[in-house]
Amino acid sequence: MNRIEQRHVAMSMIRSLMYFLERQGLDAAALARRVHLAPDTLADRDRQVASPYYTALMQVGIEATGDPLLGLRFGMAVEPDRWGMLGVLLTHCVDVGEAIRFQLRFQALVSTVGEAALIRGDDTLALRWTAPPATAPALTEEALAAYVAFGRWATGQATTTPTRVHFRHSPQAERERYETFFRCPVAFEQPHDELQIAPAVLAMPLRNPDDDLKQWLAARAERLRQDNHDHEPRTRLAEWLARQLPFGVPTLDEAAAALMLSPRSLQRELDQAGTNFKDCLADARQQLADHYLRDPSLSIGDIGVLLGFSEQSAFQRAFKRWHGITPRAYRRRLAD
Repeated sequence: MNRIEQRHVAMSMIRSLMYFLERQGLDAAALARRVHLAPDTLADRDRQVASPYYTALMQVGIEATGDPLLGLRFGMAVEPDRWGMLGVLLTHCVDVGEAIRFQLRFQALVSTVGEAALIRGDDTLALRWTAPPATAPALTEEALAAYVAFGRWATGQATTTPTRVHFRHSPQAERERYETFFRCPVAFEQPHDELQIAPAVLAMPLRNPDDDLKQWLAARAERLRQDNHDHEPRTRLAEWLARQLPFGVPTLDEAAAALMLSPRSLQRELDQAGTNFKDCLADARQQLADHYLRDPSLSIGDIGVLLGFSEQSAFQRAFKRWHGITPRAYRRRLAD
């Protein structure tokens, strides 16, 4: 995974987290508004969302519940629909090994917060999850707990357990709470985040195998994976800028790295499309501004910050160039 690439999660992950927060007695919609997840964004079930929104929603959930192990508990409560179509595909595999192979192949359809890999030793296996060093512990704990919980559900074997669990971070609460769920030793401040499993686990049968449905879903997932790879650079750039802008104004070099192109190649592709990086950035800001102004919970100043403007006056001037009126006047027009 590219170091600068904008990471994302599928909307199914966001919606699943919101449902989980509701079950904790929280107003999940209000928490989503706090992290600027707009209702029309949440309504788009096929959308991918920049991962900082997911991290922020998890963090406000931790603050609201006062439970530092909210991510672990969210992982423990995993259901197939959390992973969208991939979750359904995995439930119809013949055994754990096949499910892991599909999960590794199509994991980017669900999340690029981290990347899983199966590490084979002489007589050991580890399902290793690699994410940037600054990744919140709650996200790592959710990922590893979800793998275990899904395996128990899919096999119908509630006693299925890793042989050992390693986390890079320090414990966020009492070690006993981790070991009660994983039912094995849990070590912290380790070199890797991983589940160590017995090789025999790969042969454990799943309880709902369906070869025809599995093959159909796998073919559909492959098409989606290829589509995500094959977007023309201008479209991919527009999508990436829309996700990136709330977290800072990116450079051409960062954009090229995210699209897995050299800066020279990206410039050439945009030139052939009759545009350039500066204009694409302005277009993305304009489209986001129009979107944000429909959300009454956001002030004009908030919107300027989300678009990466250092001063509200700079946002006002840019908006007037785009529409010929001020953002406030445009918002009033929308309300009429």
